[in-house]
Amino acid sequence: MTDAQVIRGRRDEALDGLRGIAALLVVFFHCGVELRFPPIVLPGFSGVHLFFVLSGYLISRPFLARLLAGEALPSWRKYCARRFMRIYPTYFAALVVFVGMRIAGHLHIPTPRDVLLHMLLLFNWGTPAEFLSINIAMWTLAIESQFYVILPIASSVAKRFAPGPGRLGAFWLGSSMVLVGWVSRCVEYSRSIPGTPRFRLPFSFLDLFAMGIFVAYFELTRASLLRNRPPLRGLLSLLALALLFGTNAWLVLSGGGDWLSPPTLALACLYPTFACAGFALMLLLVVTRTQDNVAVLTAAPLVFVGQISYSMYLFHLGVGYFLLTRLPTAMGLWLGARPLLYALAQLGPVVVVSYLVYRAIELPSLRWIERFDLRAREQKQLRPS
Repeated sequence: MTDAQVIRGRRDEALDGLRGIAALLVVFFHCGVELRFPPIVLPGFSGVHLFFVLSGYLISRPFLARLLAGEALPSWRKYCARRFMRIYPTYFAALVVFVGMRIAGHLHIPTPRDVLLHMLLLFNWGTPAEFLSINIAMWTLAIESQFYVILPIASSVAKRFAPGPGRLGAFWLGSSMVLVGWVSRCVEYSRSIPGTPRFRLPFSFLDLFAMGIFVAYFELTRASLLRNRPPLRGLLSLLALALLFGTNAWLVLSGGGDWLSPPTLALACLYPTFACAGFALMLLLVVTRTQDNVAVLTAAPLVFVGQISYSMYLFHLGVGYFLLTRLPTAMGLWLGARPLLYALAQLGPVVVVSYLVYRAIELPSLRWIERFDLRAREQKQLRPS
């Protein structure tokens, strides 16, 4: 859902592969397909957790690097311009499409207030009904865009707290977000109405982004240790699998079918953190690898899906609904009763539509960001020292 990370002078396609996995998990989940054979459980909504971890890592890394070096934080103007152009043009296009679909199909037509809150990416502060009203996948964009605002503010506080070079400010940044996330979820859980999404405020998701922040922290401070210790890497791999499958089995066996509405306070507080910690350990092993030994992640089809994953995430529900409503009734019911076939049937059209949106909107936005960065570097070089 964010820019591709570039390491060692080239694009790291393994991160695109991880995005591809996250997108496919979500697409298949909304078709009713997921891995649930306790204790081996990987719900499709885990793709959202992986997206949050990737965002936390990629967006926070420049801030952590400056905190560790004791340097000035990234420019707010450049940061905001990049973030806006990365997510908003494609998001706005999806919003227009889905509002149009609801009006044309007379499907819970959104109110002007609802549309305005969605345009401002503030609909998570509205009523529980507005949280999932236009496109149920869009709620993560509201949370992520508000994280974009919180991160530089928190980084500035960390910089003031530990102004010199060192690890204290960087570590404080991640740790404070974990604490705020736990407290916020506990408060929201106690005040929410059963049967509705219990977590809607951005503060309740900060610990999930923080797992990605810790990946950036350990990559920047402990990369050589992690690269040169195969036994340690093996241990971390086992711990990642244990966290990922163990916490999801805990949720399912406790009767939780949706992580936004967990049945107990313990699950509300700890489950999302532990699930994201499992993905974070996997990501840490990927970004600290010594060679391209992640052939599955760098496979061309998965990398391609990762590159168009943002458009796929935003548009897949609309494509699926359009296909079902255009099929003969009998065939639509038949496919709907067979989730795997339904998922496979819509995957091709979803990829095609997502690629077209990527070419028409995402790619021009990414090129604008590249030109913006180039101009900024040129202006910096022209300034007198």
